[in-house]
Amino acid sequence: MAIYNKTIYINPAESYLLSLGSHTNITNSRYAIQRICKILENKSTYQSYDWSKLNYTKVIQLRANYIEQSYNPNSINTYIAILKGVAKESWKQKLITTDDYLHIKDIPPVRGLRLLSGRALPSKEISELIEFCSKSNSIIGIRDAAMIALSYGAGLRVHELANLKISDYFSHYIKVIGKGNKERINPLPRYVTKIVDNWISKRNTTGAGLFLRVRRGGFITDIQLKKSSIGEIFNRIQRKTNTPHFTPHDLRRSFATNLLKAGVDLFTVQGLMGHSNIDTTRRYDMRGEKAKTDAIESLPFYFNTMYYFIVFINNRIKV
Repeated sequence: MAIYNKTIYINPAESYLLSLGSHTNITNSRYAIQRICKILENKSTYQSYDWSKLNYTKVIQLRANYIEQSYNPNSINTYIAILKGVAKESWKQKLITTDDYLHIKDIPPVRGLRLLSGRALPSKEISELIEFCSKSNSIIGIRDAAMIALSYGAGLRVHELANLKISDYFSHYIKVIGKGNKERINPLPRYVTKIVDNWISKRNTTGAGLFLRVRRGGFITDIQLKKSSIGEIFNRIQRKTNTPHFTPHDLRRSFATNLLKAGVDLFTVQGLMGHSNIDTTRRYDMRGEKAKTDAIESLPFYFNTMYYFIVFINNRIKV
């Protein structure tokens, strides 16, 4: 690895990952960097890749490669943003020149926006899922009902739901640590708090996590559920209820879509979802073409009765 009179104490990719702070961001970015390295240099890992070779041409070629393969523009921009972060760390360690870093930094984002996959569940369907879990009257059912209610009622990402502590729940609102380690406070509907309170009243344990693993026989452990476990639980509920497929993130989509349907403004929904960019919130709007048609029909017009009477008479004469 070429060195400009400077000892390297840490791989620049590792120093970039350490700067992220959030465990979820670190995990996702590590996976992305690994994929990038395999494209830049076949069979290479980010630990073994020679970051002194990084330059404008390589990054712009990578960008073009992703575009050619019809990658989602948002995914391409995420990959390039991560690579820019590693380039900055490489420049700090004098592995690449200032010119190389500035040229990489100046690469523009890919334009275009893709609609989110998945679906938004109607509120009736969500209520039926919660009712199905609650009716079992088992500890697992009560816990699962609370997870669905809170996931939807607060518009949570699955890792936010998994990471919740009992100390984050305040009955009428919840404290959430989202992407980028950003904290937000979300108020909760009374319907949701009743379901969550029911689960908390059954938690005969001192475990710190809000949602814990339950053994056979209804024994509640101190082990906090992981996001992968929550996905499996939701899949099990979907199969048992014969409901169309949904994911934990679909409940977040439902939260945004149903709020917009109820007439809540986009900026308020953005704050509740913890989005930095309002364009991201727009992509969660899954109301479809009917919402556009309804909006157009509600467009105000001043109707001059006499004018429309004359138009009507003229049309009758033409016929």
